[in-house]
Amino acid sequence: MNTIHLRPYAEQDRAVCVAMFEGNTPRFFSMSELPEFEQFLTDLPHPFWVIENEDQEIIGCGGVTFVADKSSAGLCWGMISNDMHRQGLGRFLLLVRLAYIGQQAPHCLVTNDTNQYTCGFFERMGFHVTKVTHDHYALDIHRYDMEFQLDDSRSAKINQDLGKYGATIRYT
Repeated sequence: MNTIHLRPYAEQDRAVCVAMFEGNTPRFFSMSELPEFEQFLTDLPHPFWVIENEDQEIIGCGGVTFVADKSSAGLCWGMISNDMHRQGLGRFLLLVRLAYIGQQAPHCLVTNDTNQYTCGFFERMGFHVTKVTHDHYALDIHRYDMEFQLDDSRSAKINQDLGKYGATIRYT
């Protein structure tokens, strides 16, 4: 994998992120979710980042949410450009978000909702399914609610795995 960089989302990234969302429909997202994603980008209520390649092209994005007391956190709007799947970028995006959550709340319960196409990825990364809702996002796109409990051992492993990418990471 070539050099990658993580940096905070900026307004000028909007069109590329929306195009990335559209490129991941209908398999990973429903077009009915697009207005919610666009509103999220407008309001930016939570930390959100983009991944750039060595040419400063945006190839992924994703964020996190926290409950007020930081006892739990959620993953939000994580995606990789459709033409960049299966290259380790989704794993990188998950690791940087888990590392960030671990810095803010080391023993946090991390939640995620995803679909049947990415559920296996999250299970391989240590998440477990807590609930399945059929046709939640759209016809034949089911919602899988998942959880991952951060602890000192898991945080150490996340940081170790993240170091293997040799990426530049800038959270703020």
